[in-house]
Amino acid sequence: MIPIIGYRTCRLKAYPLSKFEITDEDAMKSSVKYDQLDPWNSGFLFTKKTESNKIEKRVQYFHIAYIPIFPNKTHWTLRKKDGKLYYATENSIKKIKKYIKKDRSPWYMYFGPIFITLTLAIFLLNYFLLNPIMHNYKYSQTISNRLESTYDEKIKMVNNLDENYFISFKVLKEKHIDLYLRDYSTTSYGKVLRSTRDSIHIGVLNSKEKKIKRYDQPYFIYKTFEENKKELKVLKFSKDHFEKFVPNSYEQLKQLSDNSNGLVFDNSFKYSLLNDPDIKIHCTASGFEIINKGKPLKLIEIKNLKEDHEWGIGLPLKLFAARGRNGKYAINHEYAKNSAWEIELTFKDDFNSSYIYILNKNTNCSLEKI
Repeated sequence: MIPIIGYRTCRLKAYPLSKFEITDEDAMKSSVKYDQLDPWNSGFLFTKKTESNKIEKRVQYFHIAYIPIFPNKTHWTLRKKDGKLYYATENSIKKIKKYIKKDRSPWYMYFGPIFITLTLAIFLLNYFLLNPIMHNYKYSQTISNRLESTYDEKIKMVNNLDENYFISFKVLKEKHIDLYLRDYSTTSYGKVLRSTRDSIHIGVLNSKEKKIKRYDQPYFIYKTFEENKKELKVLKFSKDHFEKFVPNSYEQLKQLSDNSNGLVFDNSFKYSLLNDPDIKIHCTASGFEIINKGKPLKLIEIKNLKEDHEWGIGLPLKLFAARGRNGKYAINHEYAKNSAWEIELTFKDDFNSSYIYILNKNTNCSLEKI
């Protein structure tokens, strides 16, 4: 059995004796048969007799699974007319080395290391160069598609801005442009102070201590600006300049992220509507949750319209305007899971105005204002 790891030899080239000035008498003195593992000397490849004696250069190499790893040494051999292979005599080797002074092995004797090096180089090239290039290309295309799909809508928002609007910006820097598609990109807010056909004046908070968090509800934004309206920093833009804050391609977005402000127009909302309640209801297994996104309210009454149940909450319940992700008020009763309840909720604001809603579990906790 031929081992899959070890040493083998391979014929590189055959020369006539005359090239090295070796006579047939000198060549015939070789009597030691070549005993190395060699496919060129396996017995079935060279069974025919040759017309003349020849010198053959062979190289011994280390292999793993028959793949050459590195050459070990060179063997000079003699192929006699009978087709059999012998070691060349010392005298013949001396004559050979007069003509062939440098003993070089061909590149394929290092095939294993070359293959491993090329494979590793291709892997590293793909991992560190091609993959990032493809990722950046796909990401830029995704952003461009997103920007193109919302561009007309946002330009319309910009053209409709007046003194009743707040504006939200995404704040991007060059190293964090990838945050544009993520929910936790930095957000900045401005209040429209004046809007004409040619220009727009935006008021922004001038103190870092008054910074609004990205999850703050519109009512808190409105309240913060109202409390600091005398300290607002005024930014003046022409309408054409302001429209540049609405990019429609990845390249334009990158240009905006490269400037000192890194502002990108995101959205707008009216603060003239913030005096109305903004209540959201979510059904739970044991009742429901109230989220107040608008002005502060008091829940003063829960009236059962079907079955008479005691709800596990003390009234009146102060519902503060939710800030950030907080502001959920859970209201439960032990039979809520199995009963088809319907209730009437009565709220009052700080000015004693009442707001009444019907809440029905069978309609997925949809809220109907009376």
